Amino acid sequence: MKTRGSGFISILPTLTFVTLFTYLPSAFGAGEACSIVFSDLESQRNAKIAHDSITADLFSGEIIEVRRFNENDNKHALFMVKIRATDPYTGNVRYREAFFKPRVWGDEDGWARTPMEYVGYFLNLRLKMDYVPPTAYRRGLNIEMDGQKFTEGSLLIKASGFRPVASFPNAKFPISHDGIISDNRILNVIMQNQDGHTWNMGTAKHWVDGKEEPIFLDFAGSMRQGTNVSMTNYPAFGNTAPVTKVRASTLLALRQLNKADLQPLVSAGFISDGESNQMLNITKGIVAYFDGLIGQAKQKGKLNEVLLDE
Repeated sequence: MKTRGSGFISILPTLTFVTLFTYLPSAFGAGEACSIVFSDLESQRNAKIAHDSITADLFSGEIIEVRRFNENDNKHALFMVKIRATDPYTGNVRYREAFFKPRVWGDEDGWARTPMEYVGYFLNLRLKMDYVPPTAYRRGLNIEMDGQKFTEGSLLIKASGFRPVASFPNAKFPISHDGIISDNRILNVIMQNQDGHTWNMGTAKHWVDGKEEPIFLDFAGSMRQGTNVSMTNYPAFGNTAPVTKVRASTLLALRQLNKADLQPLVSAGFISDGESNQMLNITKGIVAYFDGLIGQAKQKGKLNEVLLDE
């Protein structure tokens, strides 16, 4: 059985910059492969509609309710919001629940750099994955809560029924565990995010079809000064073992990642040009690491122990 992360279709709209909201271009262009396997064109169309409507609502919908979210011992400002939006084709009003992570002065010493939530979503799609909930970053907001006023932050669609992998038997995904863990480590290492522990990944109802699928959360600590994580050195709870396997589709996506792919993130001010170069250099290092393991495995006739076809 294939899971999200194993190779599919472009599904996000092209967005443009407007005055109040930061809209970013699609993370992949028309006709490119992405991470869900669809059996027919109708399924592809439905997935595109789902992503288009979600991201449009996150970027431009009206925030009509805000409440503090205190579950899971959150250490940073986190709110649940209700968004009201109008379908541009039917005129029907729809409502969505999302998490709001406001940006605060100093980014809490780099642990709450909320634009990186969008970067995680964007990069996840560029790497032909679909684990990270649809995310938007908005500026020009006017949200007041508990005597504080927030003018910008990230909005992440709520994926219902989230269960952390830490709560699963043996802390493992029921299917494709090695491939999922590999994709998670790759994404977090490129972003230098050391919060990829087993409470920040799990399963939930997916935003495309409502089926229970693996999802990844929390990228706000990415590119924090002093972080140095790798495929073999990753000090996060429940996720410290060296990763020595890679999906064939993910490895191909890593080879294809280039400067132009990350330029929209630089233009939006979410990452610096230097950070873009750092992420690309890390990506090259990951590819070299797996190429070395693949070469050794071929010599032993055990390629399937490194390269996953799932």
